[in-house]
Amino acid sequence: MNVKPVGARVLVFFKTEEKTQAGLILAKSAQEKPEFCSILAVGDGVENKDLQVGTKVMVHRYAGTDIEYDGIQASLVKESDVIAIVEDE
Repeated sequence: MNVKPVGARVLVFFKTEEKTQAGLILAKSAQEKPEFCSILAVGDGVENKDLQVGTKVMVHRYAGTDIEYDGIQASLVKESDVIAIVEDE
């Protein structure tokens, strides 16, 4: 499946599986949605040229529409829901 965001939206990847210190895997419904993610695809209407495939970003906690994309949990979010670009040092 190929997903191309429409307008000013980006497709982002969230880590869906989290383990407790005891090694238990938490279901997605038992976790808070993480804020940090990586961009998988960018819509044609995105104006910020820094938002490119592979860029790490921070988004609003409950932003977007969750989808399954190539077997991973992803979310389609508006460009305005991206609140920061995360740069590795």
